[in-house]
Amino acid sequence: MGMACEILDVDGLSFSHGGGEPALERVSFRLSGGEALGVIGPNGGGKSTLLKILAGLLGGFLGRVALGGRARAGRTRPRPGEVAYLPQGGPAAASPLPLLCREYVAMGALYRGAGPPAMGTEDALGAFGLLDRGDALMDELSAGERRRAALARADLSGARLLLLDEPAAGLDGDGLDRLLALMDRARGAGRGVVVADHNIGGLLRHCDRIICLDRDAHRHDSRDAQAGDAQAGGAPAEGAPGPSYYHCELEHGLLHERAGPAPPGHRECREHGSRHGGGRRGGGRAPGGGG
Repeated sequence: MGMACEILDVDGLSFSHGGGEPALERVSFRLSGGEALGVIGPNGGGKSTLLKILAGLLGGFLGRVALGGRARAGRTRPRPGEVAYLPQGGPAAASPLPLLCREYVAMGALYRGAGPPAMGTEDALGAFGLLDRGDALMDELSAGERRRAALARADLSGARLLLLDEPAAGLDGDGLDRLLALMDRARGAGRGVVVADHNIGGLLRHCDRIICLDRDAHRHDSRDAQAGDAQAGGAPAEGAPGPSYYHCELEHGLLHERAGPAPPGHRECREHGSRHGGGRRGGGRAPGGGG
């Protein structure tokens, strides 16, 4: 079996809003076809900013961002079939146009590349449980249904790269299952997925790799999250609650997940912080590296 095609190459990415305090510092990673990358971190850590840059919506960054081997310089409109982007909280309830749910989902085909379509509009509606809501206006849908419609549109696009910003927000259990099925379909078709979320115990466990983003990035293989070995200090002794220290938001969440709230001696890993610029908002930072 041949090597997976590289979809995304981010090297030394830095960005500031209006020349102020950096939102991203020296973030680096790669993503190949068939992979899902989870992005976790505190509010204000740069997750949404990163996805907007990858979607071509923000310019003025430093470093290299290349999609399919094509380097971007500033704001760049993606080519058809390149990127499908689901923003945080979208789509909004109010729309200037009285779009039907079916019409909204069908717009995904406008961004499709030259390849044969993997599904039609009805298939996309069915994949997200919206066949009986196809003729409803978008502003008549619940927040969860609008979220499903946005995911269906992204699925229909067949884009090589899916950028999903907190896609599970507003979804019930069935909706989350359908979202995970979308991620599996995308990976099986050789597409790449970047998903930003806070759901350590759900979505991010279905990612191949995870980066904790707090301006810069600390990387994990998803097996770290599955086994709990991402916490500094390695696996706990039998019967022990686990180590009491951490060096990024992922380990912080795992620590609480395993040991409960406020474990004894709860603290950040100072050694890691001293090597990587000190802790900030609940964990030490680490420079990004190649994927």
